[in-house]
Amino acid sequence: MLYKIRNDKLINNLIMETKLTEETRVESDLIGAREIPASALYGVQTLRGIENFPISKFHLNEYPLFINGLAITKMAAAMANYELGLLTKEQKDAIVLACQEILNGEHHEQFPVDMIQGGAGTSTNMNANEVIANRALEIMGHKRGEYQYCSPNDHVNCSQSTNDAYPTAIHIGMYYSHLRFLPYLESLIGAFHKKGEEFAHIIKMGRTQLEDAVPMTLGQTFNGFASILRDEIRHLNEAAADFLTVNTSSAMICPIISSRSATTAEFSALSALGRLMVATAMLPFFSNRTFVMLVPPCMLCGGRGMRHCTRIFTGNFPDIGAYFPSI
Repeated sequence: MLYKIRNDKLINNLIMETKLTEETRVESDLIGAREIPASALYGVQTLRGIENFPISKFHLNEYPLFINGLAITKMAAAMANYELGLLTKEQKDAIVLACQEILNGEHHEQFPVDMIQGGAGTSTNMNANEVIANRALEIMGHKRGEYQYCSPNDHVNCSQSTNDAYPTAIHIGMYYSHLRFLPYLESLIGAFHKKGEEFAHIIKMGRTQLEDAVPMTLGQTFNGFASILRDEIRHLNEAAADFLTVNTSSAMICPIISSRSATTAEFSALSALGRLMVATAMLPFFSNRTFVMLVPPCMLCGGRGMRHCTRIFTGNFPDIGAYFPSI
């Protein structure tokens, strides 16, 4: 019942938007025709996804790095497909420019699908395909929805499957999230080192197992905090490196559906666009392991950071050398 209420509310909002603008276009799929707000870059498949999966309060447009990962994946595919003669130069240039606009932060509001959905991410993949296709059509001088000139399926999604494009985009987005996080952790480590120098002259009693141990400086404690977090950066980098292995151009059931030349061309484009040394995996079944392997170092890093903060606020500083496992 909760999902039904939320779904009706969402549909009513879309209807109100349509009535207020009084401008729509009609798009069709195998189920039938639907009116799409003229202001929307997305199309009928995205609308189906909105209606079918009103599951959570989290939407794709709240995750810009994931959207950027989709744009990089689609841009690389367009470059590879043009190289293979599957797209015209006009189509390739328009798709690439549309993707570049997304990477520049434009059109992110046009990604309204729920982050939780069935179908292995098909709604998300089609949301990206439709936004890119309709923007490419405008660049080419056509109207939105005139898919005979640039189709979400036949051109933007050419030689791809949701089962490779979706996890590839997630991997790219997650790796960039990792790179964005590291400077903040480096800043925290630098702050601990600075306090380590500032407190180098302050003598205190080290404690082990709630008992007094040997004298040490407060600066040693803060340098210890920094050293531990520095080690966590190494663990995070090792885990995040798995995100550079992607399975694009590998279909879920049979990877040989995509030719070797298509795979090579797309990986060359991905490496150039993302400035990442991406590698290929010919089957996508490994991809969930990557996320699982990142959980332990993230939990350790967060847990140790919280423990350091607790000790600073409470003034409970153990002897780093005498009882290292407690840090």
